[in-house]
Amino acid sequence: YNIFCKFHGRKNDLKAVAQTVHDMMSSGTQPDVFTFTTLLSTMLRMKVPNASERLLQVMQSMGVEENVATYSSIIDAQAREGTVEGIRSAWDILQSMETMTKAQPNEITYTSLLVGVHRSKAIGPDLMTSITRDIVRKMQNRKLRLTRGMYHVLMKVCLENPREEALSFFRWYYSDMTRKRIPLAHDTWYIILQGLLKRNEWAMASDMVYDMLRSGFQPMWGVLEMVKEIHRWKARQNQ
Repeated sequence: YNIFCKFHGRKNDLKAVAQTVHDMMSSGTQPDVFTFTTLLSTMLRMKVPNASERLLQVMQSMGVEENVATYSSIIDAQAREGTVEGIRSAWDILQSMETMTKAQPNEITYTSLLVGVHRSKAIGPDLMTSITRDIVRKMQNRKLRLTRGMYHVLMKVCLENPREEALSFFRWYYSDMTRKRIPLAHDTWYIILQGLLKRNEWAMASDMVYDMLRSGFQPMWGVLEMVKEIHRWKARQNQ
């Protein structure tokens, strides 16, 4: 059934998607996250007004239980599309989750949306900044904290996005991580240095190496090789 939903969704045939969902339920098969994500994506491409709100109404009419994992997965899927419509729909669902009793968003919910925002090449810098600030504020109000692994994911996706504002957010996450005294381990430095070198941000990479060595961290393996490469670059600049 989900394969048929996806097929009709790609053709922007919302009526056929809805009929497939109806047939699915008539057969005694319950729709899952993939079904609802396909339905929402199709509605967004068809520019159906208040698509996110309508999806939540459909889910409630089907008796879908309020569940953090379900709603978070839908947010993640929409955010991954990277479109303005997908990001906005994910944001709308997040807002609705915050009013639910049994589906309050957690760190993973917020991080999924942040990753989608920083990966997107479609949304403008103002919207990227606005959503990021609002999510950080929401997390602070709920006393939710990013883990080291979450910082890794966010810094990596920022470094992979070639836009300048994404690099600014990388610097913010790096500063926030050090300010909170979260230990920067081998994998942290590997993500940072590899990402900066791929962007040809040699000067910034050199600054990172300075911070790393000053902290007392001893680079090894892949990190050590990148440090040597950065030192060679810096030597050439001083010639």
